[in-house]
Amino acid sequence: MDAIQIGRLALPTSALFLLLGLTTFFLVTRWWEKRQKRTFEASMWWTLITGVVVARAAFVLMNWSAYRQDWPSIFYLWQDGYAPLAGIFAALLFAVLHAVRGKHPQGPMLSAMGAGLAVWLGLSLVATELATTHDLPDLVLADLQQEPISLHEYSGQPIVINLWATWCPPCRREMPAFQDAQQANTDVHFLFVNQREAIATVQAFLDQEELDLSNVLLDSGATVAGHFGSRGMPTTLFFDADGRMLNAHLGELSRAQLHHYLKQMNN
Repeated sequence: MDAIQIGRLALPTSALFLLLGLTTFFLVTRWWEKRQKRTFEASMWWTLITGVVVARAAFVLMNWSAYRQDWPSIFYLWQDGYAPLAGIFAALLFAVLHAVRGKHPQGPMLSAMGAGLAVWLGLSLVATELATTHDLPDLVLADLQQEPISLHEYSGQPIVINLWATWCPPCRREMPAFQDAQQANTDVHFLFVNQREAIATVQAFLDQEELDLSNVLLDSGATVAGHFGSRGMPTTLFFDADGRMLNAHLGELSRAQLHHYLKQMNN
């Protein structure tokens, strides 16, 4: 689905595509350095830093209502939470201004950035098109009363499906944010689909953590994960009211990221 399996490690394809784009950027830069017999290393790093900082700042501003509840997470740069277009524009502007000031030739840096962006954005667009071809499956799970329930019963409103397990630390950490989001967004169905665990284990966890979650479902055979090819947890899937997938996220979601995805669903 949206991950590459490396042993027990599931690497999100978005991260892999970004790494490939950065690798292309560095390789093209090195090629220009050898051809022109000069170094662009300082300019290269400052261009990247400028893009990353502006992309993060723009994302924070767009989702400030979420970040102000947990402002230290602004500096958790390892978490997703960047505005790519803002970062790209800032990096390009920095490169052009740096070239105008005579710090480096304009052609090499811009061509390196263009090649890196082409790889990153091209792969990302293809992956997005493939991911969003999925529809909500007509799978039957069980609720905490062990009553059968079909996923199609939730059609008619936007749906967020969170695949999780009690043994998964990132799953546990993101649950309070999901609880608050479920209570604040009554027009969205949040489904917490536990993977392969017994009802007693799930109920004990909910009681211990004092979580008040609706629509906790049991997927003893991991059929939802199998249907979407999910290779790690937590995985969160976003669908519109007609059951068409809009987004898929592998890994822990911060409050700001979840807020961002929900805003996209409503647009």
